[in-house]
Amino acid sequence: KDVEESDRIYFLGWRDNTLRNENVSPENLKKTKVLLERSAYERCKLKNISSRWTDDFKLAKDYYPPD
Repeated sequence: KDVEESDRIYFLGWRDNTLRNENVSPENLKKTKVLLERSAYERCKLKNISSRWTDDFKLAKDYYPPD
């Protein structure tokens, strides 16, 4: 489904980008910093983890800190 990023405001979990040979994007880090706690942002930046988001509140997960 094609959804604007700005509509994805419900927390869905974490993705370890190292497992996929990818890097967390600056945009994702910014969103993590704005919508979650600073410690989550720092951990994501250090460990190459992306926060995952959805526009569907029914799929939202309770926030938990990244590993």
